[in-house]
Amino acid sequence: MIHSYDTMDASEKLELAKTLSGEDDSWLTRGWLSGSNVTQEMRATIVDWLVQIQQYLSLSDITLHLAVANFDLIICETEVEEEEVQLLALVCLSLAAKTEEDCPPAPELLLPLSGDIYDKADLARVEKEAIKTLRWKLRRNTAVLFLHYFSEILGRPWRSVIRLARALLDLCLGQVWCGTVPPSHLATTALLAASYLEGRGWPEDVAKMTGYSAAQLLASLTVILNLVTGDAEIPEGVQEKHARVVTKIRELSTESIRVIVKNVQEEVERIPGNGSGATMIFI
Repeated sequence: MIHSYDTMDASEKLELAKTLSGEDDSWLTRGWLSGSNVTQEMRATIVDWLVQIQQYLSLSDITLHLAVANFDLIICETEVEEEEVQLLALVCLSLAAKTEEDCPPAPELLLPLSGDIYDKADLARVEKEAIKTLRWKLRRNTAVLFLHYFSEILGRPWRSVIRLARALLDLCLGQVWCGTVPPSHLATTALLAASYLEGRGWPEDVAKMTGYSAAQLLASLTVILNLVTGDAEIPEGVQEKHARVVTKIRELSTESIRVIVKNVQEEVERIPGNGSGATMIFI
């Protein structure tokens, strides 16, 4: 029997996302921001601003992450004037909302968020340019979509782990390497990190569901955990959005992270053939 996409359950949608050609591909390559007039610091500020807008407008995580993905693609492929970088970010959020939300915010609601320095004509002009640059491909699978499928499959018992994984993905969103990682890999690494932070380890059924062993994620796990320890800065928008989770992870010490990584390493080494499986694909 052939099912329409809307009638599929989360497991079927996850399987499609992992197996269909191009659905689980990264969209950027290492060093993609090199040479751009948009600096890493400028991008990080814009991303955190979008996190705050997402919260203010009650938009979904899927909309937020899609907006950032498209923003990155556009600034990778075209030269954007510095005074229009914020406008482009607003346009990308608007396009993502039109793609993912039942009731996307109107221009009258969006424009004041940038201090009314742009008008509807500016929004329409840049939107047209953005759509052209994206070649009308306005939607792609992001890590947070994979995490959504994981959440649907794992259910209520994993709610606290998923909540923590979402916060970790929002932290990853501010990193320039975010779009260079296959989305299922990034989502699963965040889930693995959250699971160990919650003391659950990496159960065999979860590894089977995600398609990743702990060995495949070990190197990436260290990168993500380093975002929340020591002197690592957590952006204002992420702090506000994930206040309870941030408070919890801020209590972790660098030594706690070392213990978690060590525990994962030991678990990997206990399984024959897994010792050399870790792959570093993050910048």
